[in-house]
Amino acid sequence: MRPFWGTGAITLDEATGELIRRGWIDRDDAGRYALTPTGRAGHAAVEEKVRAIRSTILTGLTEDDYCATVGVLRQMTGNLEHAASA
Repeated sequence: MRPFWGTGAITLDEATGELIRRGWIDRDDAGRYALTPTGRAGHAAVEEKVRAIRSTILTGLTEDDYCATVGVLRQMTGNLEHAASA
C-alpha cells in the first residue's frame, strides 16, 4: 500500500476507521485487525466481481499474451520511476 500513501492521501487510521465504522473489521485485545462476518462477506463479494472482470479482460488471450502485457507495463512503470528520480 505504501505507493498509494503520498502527500495528501488518507492515513491508515482513516482507512481502518472507515472499515471499522462499516463493521468490516474489528481490533482484538492485542490491537490486530481482523475481518468480521460482514467484512468476510464484503471481501467475498468484491473477490467475485474481480474474478468476473478479470475473466472478461482475459478472454481470447493466451498465457503468453498476458505475460507479455505485464512485462510491457512493468517496463513502462520502471521508465516512469527512473524519470521521476532523475
